[in-house]
Amino acid sequence: MKDHQAATPGWLKRWLSRLIGIALLAGVVIVATHFSEHKAFLRLASEAKPSWLMTAILLQAATYLAQGEIWRTIGRAAKQHLPLSYVYKLALAKLFVDQALPSAGVSGTVVIAQALENGPLPRGAIMAGVVINTTSFFSAYAAALAAAAVVVLLHHENPLIFLSCVLFIAFSVAVTLGLMKISGKNPPQHPRWLVKNHIVQNAFKIMADADTKLVHSFYLQFVAASYQLLTFLLDAATLWVLIRSLGADVPPIDLYESYMVANLVRTVSFIPGGLGTFEGALLLLLRHTRLAVHVGLASALLFRGLTFFLPMIPGFWFSHRLAKKKL
Repeated sequence: MKDHQAATPGWLKRWLSRLIGIALLAGVVIVATHFSEHKAFLRLASEAKPSWLMTAILLQAATYLAQGEIWRTIGRAAKQHLPLSYVYKLALAKLFVDQALPSAGVSGTVVIAQALENGPLPRGAIMAGVVINTTSFFSAYAAALAAAAVVVLLHHENPLIFLSCVLFIAFSVAVTLGLMKISGKNPPQHPRWLVKNHIVQNAFKIMADADTKLVHSFYLQFVAASYQLLTFLLDAATLWVLIRSLGADVPPIDLYESYMVANLVRTVSFIPGGLGTFEGALLLLLRHTRLAVHVGLASALLFRGLTFFLPMIPGFWFSHRLAKKKL
């Protein structure tokens, strides 16, 4: 297999190693500065109904399976098998890096590419996987947000919320189409102020190495987007279950709309994990459901604990081992 897999460029190894190192440092800082939220999560978890809390944990565990299946699907398209346990570890490492270095999922995807560089997949398939993960994320985001925008419109809520959804949907579609168009091609020369940027150059080099047959595969794009969309739905379901664990209830459609818009605020905030921004936006958006403020805040903190702080431990560990090539 190695005979058709060219050695990974030195610039890529250096870049990805630095990315993991920065993520590990950022993770330590985040945990240290938000230790009080750890204690709040443990206290609230002890007060939640165990059956509902366990359901929420299982829903979150399923999100990592969904993310790992994207790479397994790409592996099968390249006629290679990726073990489920291996991609599950990679999914946790990806989550950790994405939380520490907000980039709409791009930074974590690139880290997975580093982990696979010495594996059975040829570099063209790995780089195609980076592109497919990114395009499928944005296409799924556009679809999920479009559904939320419809609910916003039906509820006659603040038109600024609806406009924000529309703008991000347009941005997501543009990113998806743009990445698919330039994949497999030599980096553009203009505008020079943009392409001469070191990070942009590295991104173009990754896309230039991508196997265009895989990138342009409607099947792969559809399956990957379906898994990405499933991840959004599982996260929203997790939040709904956590509200139920505290003895309250919210109409699932209203909860979905509030979650997606709050998630949009978290995505564009570029604050690690959207700490504070997600919770604030969620409480504001849930006000029309008549959910008690203290229940909304407690649910948001529990959600933060399950999706951010709890996975930080294995994610940190797997990222650290990944940096040493022992995953």
